[in-house]
Amino acid sequence: MTIEPKFGTKSAYEPAFDQPAYSGEGTDYIICYVPRAGSWLLCDLLRASGRMGIPAEYFNQVVGMPQLAKRLGVTDNNTIPLDEYIHGLKKNRTTPNGMFGVKIEPRQLDPLLKLRAITTHFPNAKFIYVSRKDIVAQGVSYEMAFQTKQWQASPDRREAIFDETRVRKSIETIARLAAEWEVFFSLHDIEPYRLDFESLTADPHAICSEICRFVGVETDHKFSIEKSDFERQGNSVNDDWVRRIKDLAAY
Repeated sequence: MTIEPKFGTKSAYEPAFDQPAYSGEGTDYIICYVPRAGSWLLCDLLRASGRMGIPAEYFNQVVGMPQLAKRLGVTDNNTIPLDEYIHGLKKNRTTPNGMFGVKIEPRQLDPLLKLRAITTHFPNAKFIYVSRKDIVAQGVSYEMAFQTKQWQASPDRREAIFDETRVRKSIETIARLAAEWEVFFSLHDIEPYRLDFESLTADPHAICSEICRFVGVETDHKFSIEKSDFERQGNSVNDDWVRRIKDLAAY
């Protein structure tokens, strides 16, 4: 079972995070992410400012998109008309200052590109690319989350089993997804704002303040992980797996 991502103790897709109905012109930004790079932490930090929309993963067809489409009343015979869905999202998840944010990973791009949904609905969007310097640690984290189905910190974390082949494949998946973003940026002449997990966790206020300026938002909000309900999942087990996979890869 895949667990819905949360802001604090509530699902990111609950009505509690809906905004007053918005219908004017606005500003959009797209967080382009590779798994296990802190994208949900970034979303929570930006959301807490009250001026950066409610950024979340709205185009995940397994978790998020079906629930929201049903709640917004835009399902049609178990299908989701994309245009209507995006209209509903922007109406309900745009903050009063006109900001709307969404996070997307490469495997969610195809349906959007085939319908030219980004060009149609986010024509002037700002792009933010969040990655991680240490892709071995990122791949280890991805494999652990995939095995346990726990993508955010949980007090009852299940045990994952180290498997060299699986960990290698996870690292390769991370590298492939990162490369797909670079191809996308090059094909569309996009210069995203780039940040990495390491910098975000070291100085979240500086990074988030720069992002706000990048998208044209003024705020004196103090961005702080301590104020966030997110907890870092990595622990000594992650470190051990990193050491083991590197030892096995010795040349």
